[in-house]
Amino acid sequence: VKQDNEALKQRLANIDQTVEQRLKNAQEQFKLDSQQQQQSVVEGFKKQMDELTRMGQTGATNPDLPIGLGVQQGDGQQFKSDSSGSDLMWIDPQDATALDSNGKPITAGTSISPSGYSFPTAFGESVDRGQKALTTGAQSVRDDMGGQQQERKKVRRAYTLPQNSTLMGSVAMSA
Repeated sequence: VKQDNEALKQRLANIDQTVEQRLKNAQEQFKLDSQQQQQSVVEGFKKQMDELTRMGQTGATNPDLPIGLGVQQGDGQQFKSDSSGSDLMWIDPQDATALDSNGKPITAGTSISPSGYSFPTAFGESVDRGQKALTTGAQSVRDDMGGQQQERKKVRRAYTLPQNSTLMGSVAMSA
C-alpha cells in the first residue's frame, strides 16, 4: 500500500509538472502572438502615415473626391498656416468700421492702427417697429376694456426676452 501511495504521489507530481509546463508554453506563445500582432499593426500605421505624408508633400489630389466636383489644384492654399505654425486665422468683418482711440471712424488708407471697431445697427429699426406695433396694439386693447381695468395699467410690464433678441421684424416667437 505504501508503494502504491508513493507511486500515486509521484504520478500526481508528474501530472502537475506537465500541466504547469504546458500552461507556461501557452502563455509564452500568447505573448509572442500578441507581440507579432502589435508589431504588424504598428508597421501598418507607419506605412499609412508615410503614405499620407508623401501625398501631403507632393500636393497630389485626393482620389476619393469625385470627378467634376470643382476642386482645382491649389484650392485651399490661402488657409495653410503661417510660419509660426498657428492654425488660427483672423478675418476682419466686412461691415466693421475702424475707430481711433477717441472713438472716431478712421478713413481707409491711413496709417493709424484702430483701437476698436463699430458695427452698424442693422436690426435696430425693424425691432423698434415691431415693439411699437405691440405697444400700440396693447394700448388700444386697454382703452377698449374700460375703467375696470385701471388696476392693470398700474402693473409694471416685464419682458422675458430682451428687446433685441428676436429675429428682424418678427413680433412673436414660437418654440
